[in-house]
Amino acid sequence: MNSLNGVMVVGLTGQTGAGKSTVSRLFAESGFCVIDADQIARAVVHKGSRCLLELTECFSDILLPNGELNRKVLAKQAFQNKKNLELMNSIMYPYIMGEILRQIHHHSRMGQKLILLDAPTLFDCKSRTAESTDFAAGFDYRRSSTGSHGCPVTGAVLCRTFGFYHQKQ
Repeated sequence: MNSLNGVMVVGLTGQTGAGKSTVSRLFAESGFCVIDADQIARAVVHKGSRCLLELTECFSDILLPNGELNRKVLAKQAFQNKKNLELMNSIMYPYIMGEILRQIHHHSRMGQKLILLDAPTLFDCKSRTAESTDFAAGFDYRRSSTGSHGCPVTGAVLCRTFGFYHQKQ
């Protein structure tokens, strides 16, 4: 059985445009393995997957002629009301969380002890895994004087609990 002793998983979350990609890149440059939950969410609904099959049982006409997911049609139906959104999430999140945990264990077995989980909806999924994750991160991320996004000026990325610090000038 694989032990996760010594593995540090840091969760990164935030709304669109918050600078997650920049922060993720800084962590990767500092030796962290990055797990991208958005990429996993796209992968779990690949043509022929169990997740996609379950979605087709609950949402109508969401497949393209080639059998792939029509994301626009699913989004239109899922965001139509809260019930549909919760239904979609209840189908997808177990597959997403399962793959995230599989990747964490894989990276641990390969000797990687620093893992960044880039998961924009980390706290929205109501996952016991997310709720029980111990991490702390403080970000001092500012726009440049020209107002361009994604350009840290004094860009401090800090995880106080773990002693990880990166200062970009």
